[in-house]
Amino acid sequence: WNINQEVTVIGVDDLEHDANIRYFIQTAVTSADACYNGITVSDVTVTNINDDTTGVTFGAYNYPSEAGGGTTETFDVFLHTNPTSPVTMDFASSNTAEITVSPASITFGSGDGTWDDPQTITLQGQDDVRDDGNQNVDITATVTSGDALYNGVGVVTFSMESIDDDLSLAFATPISAHTWESGTEATFTVYLWSDPYNPVTVSYTSPDTTEVTMSPASITFGSGDGTWNVPQTITVTGVDDATTDGDVSLLITGPVTSADVNYNGKMTYTTLKNVDDDTPGIAYSHLSQNTVEDGTTGTYTVKLKSDPTHPVTIPISSNKLDEITVSPASLTFGAGDGTWDDYQ
Repeated sequence: WNINQEVTVIGVDDLEHDANIRYFIQTAVTSADACYNGITVSDVTVTNINDDTTGVTFGAYNYPSEAGGGTTETFDVFLHTNPTSPVTMDFASSNTAEITVSPASITFGSGDGTWDDPQTITLQGQDDVRDDGNQNVDITATVTSGDALYNGVGVVTFSMESIDDDLSLAFATPISAHTWESGTEATFTVYLWSDPYNPVTVSYTSPDTTEVTMSPASITFGSGDGTWNVPQTITVTGVDDATTDGDVSLLITGPVTSADVNYNGKMTYTTLKNVDDDTPGIAYSHLSQNTVEDGTTGTYTVKLKSDPTHPVTIPISSNKLDEITVSPASLTFGAGDGTWDDYQ
């Protein structure tokens, strides 16, 4: 009868932030011993320490980007404890041109078993087609509830970056074909990578006007008017130089000018070949008439087939001086003076 017996008291987790709770353990005595039966025993006072803390957790997330029209990233939201009233969170982006957030609002129930179900928030990058660099964006979550502890959470703000995928570059496509000195045409197109903040002009001049001409001399892309991504065409025309100079390869550059500092000073590049149509050679006319031993003469004319780079001398002689003589003894054609195709 005089051996102590132990009573174990176990706290129960209620998942509510209900503070520390004081309670009493009451004892009722029953026995056939009339002296013990119904005896009064003092209550035992106990405090159950609360281990729940009101709070909201936002899961890990990656930064969305503008790539491919805008990438999507998500994170989960959950409560730490069962609220006494439903908890609503309203989400907003500080810059919806860079990142949007959905859904705009979520609600966690109270006492219905849904309070600890994570809810997913989606972040959507927005492609603004402008080279504006990575942008800082704040996402805010405003917490409201009839539960005073959750209502006191107020506004939660977390910052992220919208990753830019736009570059300030102008491009020229490969030339459509070779040009020929006979005057054939070829084209290439020019386009921008991103919408500039100011109009962009790309200028073109022939790298060798004796080989090709170009038109138009310049093209301009608009800013913010939807025309920046419309390709524009440059036409290249071969020029006949009458010189056997072989096929000529040319590098065509297009300097970029703009009040948009990201574009200003850039350059476009493309290459082409102007095919030579000139062949070195000597052209003869038919003899005007046969010669006769009585001294009757005949004549013929000579010219070059292409403009030489240096004067050309052609010796004229007879292989039978006892039959015919020729004069003059040589012909000389100039170079670059317009006389190469004059018959002599």
